[in-house]
Amino acid sequence: MKRTWNALMEYSGLLIAGTVLAFIWANWGNHELYAHLTEWQIGSTHEGSDHHVWNAHFIVNGLLMSLFFFIAAK
Repeated sequence: MKRTWNALMEYSGLLIAGTVLAFIWANWGNHELYAHLTEWQIGSTHEGSDHHVWNAHFIVNGLLMSLFFFIAAK
């Protein structure tokens, strides 16, 4: 099992599997499910009159992509 995991990590198997999964999901044709999952409210913050909703779209595009580019630039 450890040998298989090391091979996946060495040859970016998880990255390829995630790419294939994302490609299939993007072309599936069920846009309502995608909209429901990305707009699902996880939390919100209130600062004075400013209100910001934390949903999956914000977490992926705002936080995880920033983390990705930080690691890639390192």
